[in-house]
Amino acid sequence: MLEIKCLGHACFLISADDGLRVLTDPYSGLLGYVLPEVTADIVLVSRNQAEHNCVESVGGQPAVIQGEGCRELNWVKIRGIPVRTPGEPHSVSTIFCWDMQAVRFCHLGALGSAPDQELLAQIGPVDVLFIPVGGGTVLTPQAAAPVLRQIPYKYAVPMQYRTPYNLRPACGLAEFLALQKNIIIPEPKNIWRLQRQELKNEPQLVVGLEYLPEENNVS
Repeated sequence: MLEIKCLGHACFLISADDGLRVLTDPYSGLLGYVLPEVTADIVLVSRNQAEHNCVESVGGQPAVIQGEGCRELNWVKIRGIPVRTPGEPHSVSTIFCWDMQAVRFCHLGALGSAPDQELLAQIGPVDVLFIPVGGGTVLTPQAAAPVLRQIPYKYAVPMQYRTPYNLRPACGLAEFLALQKNIIIPEPKNIWRLQRQELKNEPQLVVGLEYLPEENNVS
């Protein structure tokens, strides 16, 4: 079993039942969220900005992965794919694809426009897709919806959207979910547990994970 916990913005903690923990995009307090005390074995940083690279807040002496290239750590194969931010020609973020307990993940980082055929080929089919939907420099809900038709996936997890804690993104989760049909809302809303066998039978589903403050955070 794998547990995916939403910690806010683009930050997710993916925990395997063998104890392995992968964390994406830990943030500073600038966003309005509070990053709880968290330990990890691997930290993936999609962008060299405070909203994504606060690795000093993570315990456990994790291996920190940034930028393009292929690596293998703790039997986890990780590929970093560079992508430029629309309107910011000198800003490069990283899309990460990795395999963990025979489940293929993809974190689209700060993707802000539809991927071309070359990028789609590099991403390939995925089981769990983390996709930005908040607008601004990343995809809007309206732009994210057709991207889901381009990338073969089993589960899509929206991220980087507007919340009462972070008002910077232009669009909220509800705007994206209104464009989708097959939706899962976990309980509690910040944690989703995935069994590998579920990947065989389920249609494409959107998982509406949300940040919960630590006092409401149930592990």
